[in-house]
Amino acid sequence: MKRKFFLLTLTLFLVLTSSASLLACCADYMVIVPHTVPGINPNNNGPVLRYRFGGTGPFTQLSSIPSSYFNDPFYATFNSVGEVFIANRHGIVNGQGSIDRFKFDSEGNFTHIEEITGNNLNVVSGVAFSPDGKLYASGYKNGKISRFKFTNATSLAEADGSFNTGEYVNQDIAFSASGEMFTTHDSSRVNRWLIDPETGQVSSNGYFYVSGALRLHGLTFNRKGELFIADGGAYKRVHRILFNENNNPVYNGYISIDGSPRGVALSKCDELFVTSLDGQSGSGISRFIFDKNDNPVLREFITYSRAVGDISLFPLFPW
Repeated sequence: MKRKFFLLTLTLFLVLTSSASLLACCADYMVIVPHTVPGINPNNNGPVLRYRFGGTGPFTQLSSIPSSYFNDPFYATFNSVGEVFIANRHGIVNGQGSIDRFKFDSEGNFTHIEEITGNNLNVVSGVAFSPDGKLYASGYKNGKISRFKFTNATSLAEADGSFNTGEYVNQDIAFSASGEMFTTHDSSRVNRWLIDPETGQVSSNGYFYVSGALRLHGLTFNRKGELFIADGGAYKRVHRILFNENNNPVYNGYISIDGSPRGVALSKCDELFVTSLDGQSGSGISRFIFDKNDNPVLREFITYSRAVGDISLFPLFPW
C-alpha cells in the first residue's frame, strides 16, 4: 500500500512539474531591448523597445519607453515581480551613472517608479538580481560593482555597499542557480564571486579565460547550468561554457553571430536571443533553437535601423 501511495505521489509530482514547465515554455513573454549609440558621447541616447511573444512565436511590438526617461541605456534586467531595471551609461562619461525602474499594469502600460543613483554608480553597465533579491550593478569606468537591497520586491531601492573587482572595465553580471556571481570585463576573462549569505561579503572565487574571446559582454545561464557569453570582438561569437563535477569551466564551443554580439537571453523553452551590432544584415536580434544534439539553429534575424544593447525577457502569467 505504501509503495502504491509513493508511486502515485511521484507520478502526480512529475505531471505537475511537467505541466508547470510546459506552461512556462508556452507563456507570453515581455522582451526589453534598449536602443543606444556606441561610443563615448554624453548625447548618446535612445528608447527602450518592448515586444511580446508566446512560446517560440513571432514578436508583437508594444509601445516603446521613450528616450526622455533614459541617458544612454544599454543593459536591462527584471526583478521577481516583472519590474524592469534599465542601466544608464551616460555616454560613458566618468562619474555619471543611474538605473531607471519601471512597472507594468495588466494592459502593458508602464509607470516610472524611480531613478536609482549614488552608491558608486558610475557608467552603469550590467545589472542583475541575485537569488536573494538584491540588485547588483557594474560600473564600466570605476571598477566597482554596487549593490542595492529592498525591504520587499516592490519597495524602493536602498544602497547596500559596493566592492572593487580589481578590473578597470566592468561589463555584465549573471548569477548561477547556486548564487555564484560571474562578471565580464570587455576582455577574455570571466571573474567568479561568492557572496556570504549572512554578512553579504563578496569574495573572489577565481577566474577563467575563454578560448578565442576578445571582448566579452553579456552573459546568461540556461536551465541546465550552461553559461552563454556574448563576445563583441572581431570573431563575433557567443561562447558556451559547461561546468564539470568540480565546478570547473569546460569550453563547449561557440555560436557564430551576424554582427558584434552584445546581449544574450534565454526563454524557458531554451530559445536563445542574441543582440548584435553592424552585421551584414544590420543590427538586430538573432533567435536560435537547439536541435536534438544541442546544436544551435538560427530561426530568425530581426533587423533594426539603429544600434541595440542588451536583451532581457520576463514570462507573464497571464498578460
